[in-house]
Amino acid sequence: MCGFWGLNFSGGNWIWMIGFSLLRWTLIIGAAIWIVKLITKNSNGNFSSYNKAITLLQEKYANGEIPEEEYLRRKKILEN
Repeated sequence: MCGFWGLNFSGGNWIWMIGFSLLRWTLIIGAAIWIVKLITKNSNGNFSSYNKAITLLQEKYANGEIPEEEYLRRKKILEN
């Protein structure tokens, strides 16, 4: 027999439908957030590491710890 508005709530099937729907949306939203964080982390992380390496290399060259040839060689490696 149909219940309110013609919906059949017998047997608890509606609980499973709501549960799986919530699970599906949770997984979709979670995956989207994970992908955005992964992309953001990689783009910022690589750029930040590059800047730190170049800064350290420039400091070593400025302090006279490495010669110009070594500075240029290392800089070329970092830029590739």
